[in-house]
Amino acid sequence: MLGDAGRDWTRYATRSGPLALFGDGRNFRSDIVFIERRGVRSTKLPALVKGDRRIELSVPAAEVDRIRLHYGRLGGGVGWASGSRRVALQPCPDRFATSFPGGIAIRGRDPVELRIEVEGETEPRSITIGRV
Repeated sequence: MLGDAGRDWTRYATRSGPLALFGDGRNFRSDIVFIERRGVRSTKLPALVKGDRRIELSVPAAEVDRIRLHYGRLGGGVGWASGSRRVALQPCPDRFATSFPGGIAIRGRDPVELRIEVEGETEPRSITIGRV
């Protein structure tokens, strides 16, 4: 739980339900925002959650070899080995939206579809990143 994102956060984000992934890291074709090492490109990609329901963001089986998530403690950097296939985002209960610093490590430039589970919803959602 890291603070108030403000009311205009959706303008710069790719959204699905209450989750948004924010910033230039959403565009995999850009070389400006990525650091590349040994075929893995890493970038910042903050998450924002509107409301107070917990979000589980995960990498579907079809994408496991392409992307890793980095949210929470980032002491190990944003690389392939230190990434996760699933992260939980628990927003602040008293905020319109809560921001979470983080990023991704990705192989390739094709768009990636991630799975979203929203607390209280029975069906999962998806969000596609890689194109703006």
